Amino acid sequence: MLTKVKKLQVDYPFSPEFSEYLENVQYVVKKFIESINSPNKVDTKFWNGIFNKDKGDGMTSGGRGTVDVYNGWMRFFFNAENIQANLIPVFRAKVPV
Repeated sequence: MLTKVKKLQVDYPFSPEFSEYLENVQYVVKKFIESINSPNKVDTKFWNGIFNKDKGDGMTSGGRGTVDVYNGWMRFFFNAENIQANLIPVFRAKVPV
């Protein structure tokens, strides 16, 4: 995957925004590869940084305001500055036991 992302960057002229997105994805993929290659060397800062809950500016039912947001490296896959908590869909299922 890392090789393919790098090839994309070389073969195609992308906008600065998309290039930044690809750089961020490469960072995460490199960390995955490091973890696989060195399973006894855990990067706790990276793994503890998947999702971090914080406060940020966003849309509320009453307009703009302070909302719960998630940041961390998972947001790189969505090309987002942060992920607004109240916009994450809640999925529920009832299963007979």
